[in-house]
Amino acid sequence: LSDPVAVARAFVKTGYPGLPVVEGGKPVGVVSARRLIQSMGLKPRVPAELLTYKLEPLSPDDPVEKARKLAGDVGLRLVPVAQQGKLVGVVKIYDLARYVYVTPIQRGTRGEVSGDMEYYLCRPLRDLVVEAQRVVESGSVPTTQDLAEGCVVVGERGEVLGVISPYLLLRRLLPAVEEAAVPLRVEGVEELDFISQRLIYAKSLEIAKSVAERARLLEMSVVLKTRKKGSAARYEAYASIKLDVGVHAAKAEAWNPVEAAMEAVDAAYKRFAKAKEKAREKRLSMERIRRKLLP
Repeated sequence: LSDPVAVARAFVKTGYPGLPVVEGGKPVGVVSARRLIQSMGLKPRVPAELLTYKLEPLSPDDPVEKARKLAGDVGLRLVPVAQQGKLVGVVKIYDLARYVYVTPIQRGTRGEVSGDMEYYLCRPLRDLVVEAQRVVESGSVPTTQDLAEGCVVVGERGEVLGVISPYLLLRRLLPAVEEAAVPLRVEGVEELDFISQRLIYAKSLEIAKSVAERARLLEMSVVLKTRKKGSAARYEAYASIKLDVGVHAAKAEAWNPVEAAMEAVDAAYKRFAKAKEKAREKRLSMERIRRKLLP
């Protein structure tokens, strides 16, 4: 792939989990999110919890239809299955598709009673559960292959917290800032790795869009600075929400730049939300007084 980032942006823009490759007007293959992540050479430096798509695991007794709907609606390569909170395995999307769509045809070809699709969708998931090949603790840094292949993320006690899915990861790392129509400025992230940069952009964009829906946003800025402490670096993040009626700002520090930026952005947004609520309560109070004074 000559420009995997541009192709990844096409994934985000179209919403398709795979894009055709065309040569001379003829399709010659398909590019998947897995292949893209491998081509981009992403090397995470942040804990898995910051890359996790949180979800409740399914039970071995849940019907196949529940896993099919979850995988299709969300865009998962694998669905975690747990019992009493502990991971027992996963259901892979390709095994799921083969079981639901191919098995009836194969059985019919062999002269067996094939059964209709509804029969297979109602079967318990335990028939499809296989061992999870990639499991990462939330505080650990996943590998490039964990991102590309997809993995289950668990907590300190082994409880399932969610998954890292290649398709969902691309959607999270590459929000279309230029299409969001919000005044967002992010500085000081140029020296960070690609994943850290994009996580900070994505979080900042999410908050900026939320503010813009509730108020007149003139500019949201996030500035990251590095302070050396011996051989290590500690990060300071400053987040500012500038409105037509005031500014809400916050600062945070952390050893991890993504955690510092996210904490500062969240803190600034909380101050904004608190000010909005106070203004709302003031308006309601004035309205109640006005009504009492009216004859």
